[in-house]
Amino acid sequence: TTAVPADTTAEITTAATTAAETTAATTVATTQKSVSSVSTFKRNGYSIKVDSSKWIDATAYIDIISKEAEKLGKNINITAEQVKSANDAIYFNSKNINTNFNVASSQVGDTSSVDLSNTQIKNIFSQSMKQQYEKAGFQYVSDKVSTVAGKQCLVVTIKAPKSVIGGEFDAIAESYIFFVGDYQYVITYTAPTDKFNTYKGDFNEVLNSLTFSK
Repeated sequence: TTAVPADTTAEITTAATTAAETTAATTVATTQKSVSSVSTFKRNGYSIKVDSSKWIDATAYIDIISKEAEKLGKNINITAEQVKSANDAIYFNSKNINTNFNVASSQVGDTSSVDLSNTQIKNIFSQSMKQQYEKAGFQYVSDKVSTVAGKQCLVVTIKAPKSVIGGEFDAIAESYIFFVGDYQYVITYTAPTDKFNTYKGDFNEVLNSLTFSK
């Protein structure tokens, strides 16, 4: 069975909204207070645990972020509705508001044939994504198959130049893409190039807490 390449709208939208998220973060930071507690976010068959002393929940501001992304993402024709639909949740790092992660889920039909350990199937996805990213002006750095939360996932790393995303800094985005049941799940960590490793540990705590109920 030949797998159907994943729709990369969510991943490309994530990279395109980096600058917009930064713009909106000022509003978020002034209305949210970090406390030392861990909360659970649940949606469409998955859950993650988030330490609010490290991450500020910006999910309530997706409308604002979406509109800003539409303005800043003219180079790749991203609309506010696309950004909104590509995000279940968005969190900013409490120590650096330019660093964030988002989670997206979309129903794509039966994914039982998507065996990423099969090199041919994995390459179908990665080549399709590479073409779409590069067409949008991003630099496709790498992809690999990994296991997170007991599930196979495709890990894709890209570089997002400030000239493309409309921001004040170049960024790196790392997406973890899962196929479970009839859903595609994507959790993406994005940070300025010089801060990517600094806050990766904070993101890894969230990533490693990911569980699926399906």
